[in-house]
Amino acid sequence: MAKREAVPLFGKKALSFIEVEPELNYIAGVTSGNVAMLPSVSFSPQANIAIPVGWNYLDGLCAIITGTNQLLDADDYHQSQNKFKGVLNILSGIQLFALSYTPGLVHVTGMAASATPLAGTSFAFAMLCDLINASIDFYHATKEIEFDGWLEEREKEVKYIRTRINTLRKKRATLQDNMSTTGNRILDDADNKNAEKVKKKINNLNDRIEKLVTQETTLLDEMQSRCRVHFHTDNTTQQTKNHILNIKNMASVTNLPTSLDRDNENRIQSILNQRYQQNRVALLFKSLSFIGMTCLAIAPFILPICPLASAILFATGLITTNAVSLYYIYNNVPRVKNNLISLKNSACHLFFKNREANLTSTSSFTPQYQPC
Repeated sequence: MAKREAVPLFGKKALSFIEVEPELNYIAGVTSGNVAMLPSVSFSPQANIAIPVGWNYLDGLCAIITGTNQLLDADDYHQSQNKFKGVLNILSGIQLFALSYTPGLVHVTGMAASATPLAGTSFAFAMLCDLINASIDFYHATKEIEFDGWLEEREKEVKYIRTRINTLRKKRATLQDNMSTTGNRILDDADNKNAEKVKKKINNLNDRIEKLVTQETTLLDEMQSRCRVHFHTDNTTQQTKNHILNIKNMASVTNLPTSLDRDNENRIQSILNQRYQQNRVALLFKSLSFIGMTCLAIAPFILPICPLASAILFATGLITTNAVSLYYIYNNVPRVKNNLISLKNSACHLFFKNREANLTSTSSFTPQYQPC
């Protein structure tokens, strides 16, 4: 019996929201904390528990979903990295659920007169996990900004894609053999349903194979284009040129680069520079978030021992977390605006489509005379 392949649980649109949601959740959590500190505002005891716990639970859910999809994604060539990040995200989410609401600790340890004594600590640990993931992304962005590092990663990616294509083709062949075997006998309803499921699996495999083949072709074209440019660049080392010549199917690199090759070089390098800057900024604010949340988590525990140190930690945490929150607001305003415009356009399209359908149905009639 063939081993069933794991498939990501959510599509790209759902994942894109799940990746952004923690930032929106961060903004909401920091804002609610600021409001709670106002002298004129007083939350009920239930709200004081619900706000940090709800904040942590929502973050934990997104972390577990993201981690699960990273573990199940078999088409990305960063398999080891994704598995590590997936496990780290799931661990982050589990500890957020386990430690955010712990009323039993009050009776057992007497550590604090609250049902959420470890909510801040668990969120600080989640920020540490985010910081580690951001560090991994920044490492790869730093590596690929240089041509040698980019070429090494593309070789790995092409090699992995080819392996995946062969694996998926073997699975498709197995399913097609099963279909041809069942096609020689009379099928009952159960067999017909199974046949339909097999057809859907084959179609899904065809789509995935086609996508990977297109991706491989694009990568090879980009590699050849950039290799031609760098092979004929004066500051390219002889070691790099020898490496380029040793790559299979790269015989055309000895030809002089065309204007299209140079345009591709500028375009790709611009994308890599932009990715590097984005990951560098993300790493900076993940670091600030971890520092701020750690200060806020430690401050209550050392308050009885050293009130001054507790006040300094609390002020530091408050300043840094609000700075991160302001950045997230700045970073997400265009994204939210575009999503709202897209939602409005979709709603208008659906409204006018339904209205047109209703008008068509009410105004339809059967002509009395048929044309000759």
